[in-house]
Amino acid sequence: MASHPWSRAARMLGKRTKLADPIPKWKIVTGDIVQVIQGPKTEIGKSGKVLRVDRKQNRLYIEGVLEHTRRIRNEETNQTALVQSPAPVHYSNVALLDPKDGLPCKVKTQVIDGERVRYSTRTLSKIPKPHWERRDGISPLTYKDTPLDTSAEVVARETYRPSVLTLEESVLREMRRAAGLPE
Repeated sequence: MASHPWSRAARMLGKRTKLADPIPKWKIVTGDIVQVIQGPKTEIGKSGKVLRVDRKQNRLYIEGVLEHTRRIRNEETNQTALVQSPAPVHYSNVALLDPKDGLPCKVKTQVIDGERVRYSTRTLSKIPKPHWERRDGISPLTYKDTPLDTSAEVVARETYRPSVLTLEESVLREMRRAAGLPE
């Protein structure tokens, strides 16, 4: 009953989640190893792999850091199970670990030979981007074509026909060809 201004439903209508100011250039991506440098005292100094990045709220989900317990119910058997899952940590509370010595560092980016490279400002060592894995587990580097896959040559031959005609001219040419008229 949102019609009554004193009801809980009416109070909840007024609360909208405000999106955080987005960070323009993210230097931490999924798969990086980071360390918590600010936040709860029990979590400071812990490090882990970034599982997920929420760019709308400027939050990171880190493996083994700030975990909370959730109760999940199985609807078929009506049994519950306790599951550990990471809680979000703000982007400013973590630092990327330097691959050379394993200590937290500040990161700068620079374009070298047309490629953007991340490097540590303390040791000037390059920080490689982690290999990105798809959710379905298929890796483009290790994927092997099967007989059911269409080869790239066939796709290019059948779908791409370069032409200098405008759209109207190409449509008229196709209509003439379909009607059996000369071009």
